[in-house]
Amino acid sequence: MTDPPDAAQTASVDIVSQEIYPFWDRVMGASQGASLHTTTPSDVASIARKVVTDRRVFIVREFGWDVNNWKTTTELQNLLDEFLKDSNISGDMFWCLRGHSTDHGYMPVPNPAPASYTRSVPDIDSGDWWAFYYPGKATKWNTLDDMRARGQMLRAHIYAMNGVSPAPRHVIPCAPAITHLAEGRVEWRGSAGADTYSIQGGQKEDGPWTTLCDRCATDIDGCWNDPNPGTTNKWYRVIPYNLDGVAGRPSQPVRHLESPMRDR
Repeated sequence: MTDPPDAAQTASVDIVSQEIYPFWDRVMGASQGASLHTTTPSDVASIARKVVTDRRVFIVREFGWDVNNWKTTTELQNLLDEFLKDSNISGDMFWCLRGHSTDHGYMPVPNPAPASYTRSVPDIDSGDWWAFYYPGKATKWNTLDDMRARGQMLRAHIYAMNGVSPAPRHVIPCAPAITHLAEGRVEWRGSAGADTYSIQGGQKEDGPWTTLCDRCATDIDGCWNDPNPGTTNKWYRVIPYNLDGVAGRPSQPVRHLESPMRDR
């Protein structure tokens, strides 16, 4: 919507929401759906003020976090600050956080935008630029460092919107799960909040354990290949570490050359 809704339009509505995507407004134009979005924080503030005046709740149901919508982290932070200080905005949600895949790595992004939008959109929308992979990875449009920086800005903002500032220490990751193990290739289902992983090997299921990869693997890699798969390391386990460098629980040990445990 480009204008605040009239109270009569929301007589049976409790919550009014809005999206903010400067990228789509530039690419698509008002004739192809940009009226669903707003371009600036002031646009959102104007609508929020009108909605609350009409005794409704207002939220930002989606906003773009990435470099295509906000070219610098300063621009993104300005947006987040506007959301935080505006008492008419009850909450906000960014688009979109990708989860871990059931076997290894991250869930793939959806297909690019339909060709019916505009001729240019399928070329621009790879489906990868708006996808957020926590704590960060390089994509077609976003660098690794930029995504990691924006991720921590979003995390701090989420806590601040809930009255917690500064944000607490990072959550300790739960145990990952090895999903495939053959010829020294170890794959695992990632753990939420994990930044890096160590791989350990041992001759018995209960150890003792030798660190083969000291925080050298990430969910970006999707797997780790043992450079010496023919050695005496018959069992493997994976240990997650959060952004504070704190280790979580290790995965259940899996024996080398066991049958694959793929989930898909």
